[in-house]
Amino acid sequence: MTQRLILKLGESLADPINWAVTETRADGVEIVSTGAVETAAALNEIPGAAANNPALALVPAEQVIYRRLPSPPRQAKKLMAAAALALEDTICQPVDELHIAVNRHDDSAEIAGISDHLMQQWRDAFEAAGLKVTILTSDAAVLAASSDAAILFQDGDRVIITAPTVQAAAEFGLIHSAGASLADSFGEVDAQAYGDLAAAGLSHVPNLSLEGDASDTVFFQLASNGLKKGAPTNLLQGAYAEQRDWLLTLGQWRAPTLAAASLFAFFCAVQITDALRVDRAADAWKARVTALHETAFPDKIDVDPVSNARMVVGAGNSGDDFVSLLEPVAEALGANEPVALDRIGFNGAQSELQITVRTKDNAAIERLIETLKQGGLSVQYNGGRRTRGDWVGEIMVGR
Repeated sequence: MTQRLILKLGESLADPINWAVTETRADGVEIVSTGAVETAAALNEIPGAAANNPALALVPAEQVIYRRLPSPPRQAKKLMAAAALALEDTICQPVDELHIAVNRHDDSAEIAGISDHLMQQWRDAFEAAGLKVTILTSDAAVLAASSDAAILFQDGDRVIITAPTVQAAAEFGLIHSAGASLADSFGEVDAQAYGDLAAAGLSHVPNLSLEGDASDTVFFQLASNGLKKGAPTNLLQGAYAEQRDWLLTLGQWRAPTLAAASLFAFFCAVQITDALRVDRAADAWKARVTALHETAFPDKIDVDPVSNARMVVGAGNSGDDFVSLLEPVAEALGANEPVALDRIGFNGAQSELQITVRTKDNAAIERLIETLKQGGLSVQYNGGRRTRGDWVGEIMVGR
């Protein structure tokens, strides 16, 4: 049984926030507790038993732009460039004011854009309240993941809409004026309606079934089901992704070569974040590289961390193999950001990279493996294991 705190955010930090703790069981989802706070500044008033759970935060869908990118580039830098270009033609603000997140699928990628300033505000509010928000997405995205059918959900004076080509929300008046064209976008897909949709002019939607109440309880149940069934695009990527404190795991590395390997991983991460122009994240990675170098090599504090790592790793006969493997692995991790790197090592005799990864969903590890294979690498993976609510997997990567 897994409990999660779900936060239904308002348009701004000054608006009320409804919350619920849901428990996912084999037979479904149960609402354990619910409540509300007046503003984001009052998030610390959520009771400790609820606030200590990992949190899913939902922003209104009106604040997120979604686009589908067919046949996305494999490289993370090229994918982000394509994502920015796809959004640039559809927004009324400079694209560099957006925070962009990407969710890869088999043959496409979903792109999500949201105000970077708004992301900063929510991140600061969550940190101030001591909440561990692991997923931030839109209300429409999580409802879309809950069912194969289109969903029309009345939420006060707005309607949340999900369909094969729609992931949005709008006020009743706008929905009413666009009712016919919106109904056409549903195609032949079955639709489920929650609330009084007649007032929004959508009662004529084909294949529509009336599911009844559109209460917050129903909303939170659908949201929890959506998180269980699917993987909505998590906006906590790049500068906003959860960063693991690598210094705490330094003791797990048994040789200077492994410490040097970790520095290379950090160096590749710095390259990725620099390429994405995420200055805050790049600076954070560089600081961690320096701190790790000083801890692992106290007698070489004045030596450049990356140069020292190259020298240590290259001291053996397999130094070139190590470098050639680590760079595509770092790139694959950058393209699958829900997966965090726990440990890294190198088997010189077999010329194989040994990595231990951690994520909330074993499917994310499978997607990482697929990305590695697409990059021409050989991968050996014998399945993950559950550890304290996370999936942990050990992967061998070679040529």
